[in-house]
Amino acid sequence: MARMRVRAPFNGMVGLRNVSVGDYVKEGQDLINIEDIATLRMDFKLPETYLGRVSKGQAVELTSDALPGQSFKALLDAVDPLVDQNGRAISARARLDNASGKLRPGMFVRVRLLFGERKDVLMVPEQAIVPGAQPAVFKVVEGKATLAKVRIGVRRAAQVEIVEGLAAGDVVVTAGQLRLREGAPVRAIGDGAPAATGTAAAK
Repeated sequence: MARMRVRAPFNGMVGLRNVSVGDYVKEGQDLINIEDIATLRMDFKLPETYLGRVSKGQAVELTSDALPGQSFKALLDAVDPLVDQNGRAISARARLDNASGKLRPGMFVRVRLLFGERKDVLMVPEQAIVPGAQPAVFKVVEGKATLAKVRIGVRRAAQVEIVEGLAAGDVVVTAGQLRLREGAPVRAIGDGAPAATGTAAAK
C-alpha cells in the first residue's frame, strides 16, 4: 500500500480531481492538479527602446482587473537577450511573492515597470486639460475662470503631471471648458472643486 501512494515533491494547493473511486487508471493519466502558488512568475514583453533601461532586480508593479484597487510588487528576474525580430520587443520575467494567495496562475495582469520616482509632483485630472496647440487649463481665481497655459509631463491613472503653469492648491475646472471664456464667473458644485495636488509619480 505504501508503494501505491502518490506524493507530490512540493507543497501546494490541490485542485479538482479527474478520477473517482473505482475508476480504472492508466499509466501517465492525470489524477489531480496541484499548484505551488507561493511564488509566481510573470512573462511579459517590452518595446526594444527600453532595452538599455531594464536590469535584473528592478521593481515591477502588477494590477489585475479581478482585484480592482489592489497592486502587487514584484522584482524583474530575467531579461531575454534576444529581441523579437517581428514585434521588435524584448521578453522579460518577473517573480512575485504570493504568500497571500490572492493571485492565481493563468490570471491576466497589467505590468508596470518602475524606472524611477519623483517626489512632490503636481497632478491634475486628465479631463481638466483644454486641448489645443499648447495645453492649458482653466483655473478659478476669485470666482472667475482664468486660462493658464501649462506644460505637461507624464500621464498616469487618468492624472496628468503639470510641470509649469500651476501651483499646488489651485482650483481647476474639469468639465464644460469649451463653453468657458476668460473672466467668466464660475462656482464650485457638489462636494467641492478639484485642486491641483502634489504627489509622487512613477516614470
